[in-house]
Formats: sequence, structure tokens, C-alpha cells
Amino acid sequence: MWVCASCGQENPEGFKFCGNCGAPLETPAAPREVRKVVTIVFCDLTGSTALGDRTDPEALRATMRGYYEEMRTILERHGGTVEKFVGDAVMAVFGVPVSHEDDATRAVRAAWEMREAVTSLGLQARIGVNTGEVVAGKGDTLVTAECEYARGDFHEAARIYRQVYDKLGELGEHGFRSTVGIELGEALYELGERDEPERLALDAETMGGPDDLVNFAFGRALRARIAADRGELEAAETLGREALAYGERSDFPQIHARVREALGHVARAAGRTDEARAEFERAIAAHESHGDLVLAERTRQLLVEL
Repeated sequence: MWVCASCGQENPEGFKFCGNCGAPLETPAAPREVRKVVTIVFCDLTGSTALGDRTDPEALRATMRGYYEEMRTILERHGGTVEKFVGDAVMAVFGVPVSHEDDATRAVRAAWEMREAVTSLGLQARIGVNTGEVVAGKGDTLVTAECEYARGDFHEAARIYRQVYDKLGELGEHGFRSTVGIELGEALYELGERDEPERLALDAETMGGPDDLVNFAFGRALRARIAADRGELEAAETLGREALAYGERSDFPQIHARVREALGHVARAAGRTDEARAEFERAIAAHESHGDLVLAERTRQLLVEL
């Protein structure tokens, strides 16, 4: 979307003049990309599925809200920037957009404090810290596969996800690799592939372990869409219900959005247009509540196509 400098109206790409005031639209400048050395902190809860099984849903939501808020507060207090929350995991970067000579030390101190905070909340987590070179784009944000996916460059997203997926395999890491596998499957699905995304989703559900709520929800949501595309509606309905059951045990908007979009896909394939519209609207609301406006707009296009 291009924003008019005169009136602030958003216009579709390709417009030469603003659809609201008629002013000429300036072509957006090519994004500036630079290499920077940063330190990444990644925190992933363990045992979250088992926790959901034995905890009242309202109490679980309160606990998870406390976890998200406490992690963000600690990371920002030490000078980090929360890059994203994925289910019950959080990734933060030190060195972008503001860099300090002691970013690595700040990250380690934050990780130590996060470990103590997680324990005080009655939770358990794995926390990793790593320093290396990354590519920073416009606004000093990381150029990640997630960014490429959001802007619709699925070839580039798949390329980056596959590099990470293969590297994690070489390192023998399974937990985060399972999540990356799901995202690689999503990018390949958007490129028209079906067999490899299905295999990646199945592998992720096995690889992630019995407590990986995110992968169970994401994996079944992806498999439901694939089954619907193949005309296997009974399997698609079952996978959709299973994805929803896992998604309802989470308070995280990204999970709700992914699951609701899959349910809308299945309903559309089954010819239930009103139900599909309602599910897509729920997905849009979940995207917007998390600030994913680009993904919300993409889902809104599915409504137009009904």
C-alpha cells in the first residue's frame, strides 16, 4: 500500500494518483539494507501443553499474559527490542534499532533475569543467547523470512526458512526447528506446493514434542487447508476441529488468526460461504489485535473473493 503525502490516504500499489485527493503519488524508495552485529535472545516455554491440560482456561490466560508482559518489560529494560512472540516463545534483538557497545552483556543479563522471572511465575523455559551478523532493513528492522512472507515474497521467505531449517538440523536442534518447519511449509503452500508442506507439518508435530501447543495448532491448520484443497473434506473438517481445540487453549492472537483462517478455508471449500466469511473476519480481528496489519489485509482479500 502507498500512502499519499498530501492527505494520508492508503492507495494500492500501481496507483499514480491518490484515489482520495488526486495528488501524484511518489514511488516508495527502495528499502535500505545494511549488515549489523546483533545479539538475539530466544525464550521458549516447556511443558505448556501439559500446563494447559491441568489449568483452568481463565487462570492459564492470566498466567500467559503475565509471562508476555514480564518478558517484554525485562527485555526492554535492558535495551532490547522484542522482535516477535510466537505462541509461548519470545525473540528479542539487542543492537537494532539502537546499538550499544555492551549489547551482548545486556542480552545475557536480560536472559538471566528472564530465567528468574519465569520460575517465579511457576513456569519452565529454555533460553538461548547468540551474537552474529544480520541484515537490517528500512527502519532498522531485521530482514527475516517472516517479513518477506508478510509482504508476499514467498520465494524469498521459503529460501530463508529453508536455510534456517537445514542449519538447525545440522546443529541437532529440534524444538525451534519444528516451528521453522511449519513456517517453511506455509511459504511453500503459498507457492502452490502441497506434498512437502504436509510432510513438514507432520514432522513438526512429531519433532516438537508433546508439549508444543503452537506446532500442534499450526500444523493441523496447515494440513486442514491442504486436505480441503485436495477435496478431502472429512479429513479437513477433523484437522480443523483439532487445530481449533489447541488454539482455544492459547491466549495468543497469532495462533487464533492462523486457525480461524484455516477454518474459513475449509468452510469455503465445503460451500459454506457464510461460515467462511465469519471465520475470515475472526482471523482479521486476531491479526489486527496483534498489530499484523499486512496479514490482516491479506486475509481481507479472502473475504473479497468469496
